Amino acid sequence: MCVTAAKSVTLVGKEADIKTVAAQESVALDGITIIDLASSPSLEAYVQTYYEMKREKDQAKLKAGKPAPKPASLESAR
Repeated sequence: MCVTAAKSVTLVGKEADIKTVAAQESVALDGITIIDLASSPSLEAYVQTYYEMKREKDQAKLKAGKPAPKPASLESAR
């Protein structure tokens, strides 16, 4: 079995909630980036990146003859 360490770890969610769960589970968050999309000044960039990734995946499914899923709404993150 080959185990490779992650170069970086990013958690997405409310920072307070992530820290609460980490403390309850005795998990150290040292070196881990936490991004709260609701308050991030980079939200639009994240939305664009997500859109591009989904579009590419959906196009690949269409080429394989599988129906593409309905698009998800990111309005709840705003």
